[in-house]
Amino acid sequence: VWGLMPFAFESSLSPTHLYVVIYGALIAVAVLSVSYISALPACTVALTCTLVPLVGYMLSLGTFIGGVMALATAIFGVSLQARLRVSHRTLLEALGTQRENAALIKELQTYRHELEHENRQLGQTLRDASLAATRDPLTGLYNRRFLVGESRALSQLVADEQESITIGVVDIDHFKRVNDRHGHLAGDHVLRAVAELLGARLRDHDCLVRFGGEEFIVVLRRCDLRRGRRVAEALRHNVASADIETPGGVPVPITVSIGLAQWTPGEQLESVIQRADRTLYGAKQAGRDRVEIDDFGDPPLGHSHFRPTGDLSTLPPHLH
Repeated sequence: VWGLMPFAFESSLSPTHLYVVIYGALIAVAVLSVSYISALPACTVALTCTLVPLVGYMLSLGTFIGGVMALATAIFGVSLQARLRVSHRTLLEALGTQRENAALIKELQTYRHELEHENRQLGQTLRDASLAATRDPLTGLYNRRFLVGESRALSQLVADEQESITIGVVDIDHFKRVNDRHGHLAGDHVLRAVAELLGARLRDHDCLVRFGGEEFIVVLRRCDLRRGRRVAEALRHNVASADIETPGGVPVPITVSIGLAQWTPGEQLESVIQRADRTLYGAKQAGRDRVEIDDFGDPPLGHSHFRPTGDLSTLPPHLH
């Protein structure tokens, strides 16, 4: 329509006004072509359909000015089309880069989710490994390594006179007979049952450790020797009065002997356990199924199952 405007208004407009119409059409088509550069074929069709009639009209004038205008218009059209092609190619490259970036971002997000999942799994594995390192696999109680790790913090509490701590060594009486008569599976069942019975009578801030074999260590926090004896008697009675049966349903009478010693300022955990172990030996000699206490005697030179392993650590939150 714009290209045919000069033919339509040739008889009604002066040459000056006619040239304004011609170049007004040209400018309008150029602006539209640049605005819709993403649709290059449509831009090419619009320019061609507009410029060809305009150039034809200028040449039909048969004047020098008309020829110059026709040549200038043709050069303008060719230059504009070349510029549009370059801009169109740049636009396509930018859109392609944008799609690649979007795909890369999506891929990175996928990798991030996978990495977060792997980190969670690794964290859980590390927690499980840490738990396994400080837990007895049979009873689920803390093990010797855990007790050694907490000894420095506990010793500091006693040294600073912030707490009274009593250590008890608990041993199952005649446990070998259980294994010999009923088998080791029954013995494992008895160990789990005794661990549960002992733990049921302790406070949350106390600690129960399987020290090895049929021997347990009880750490009684905020507890002097007198009160510790009452707690130990309750533990002993709780085990002796329980009805423990083997997995086959055979009742197994179980009792425990307990030796107690109160932690003194400046004393190491090994020494306290040695004293408690000595009193446990006395309880065994006195007939078993009883509690004996150590009245702050000197640590024995022998008869100890305790061997420290590893560095000491700070007190964990569950013991505060």
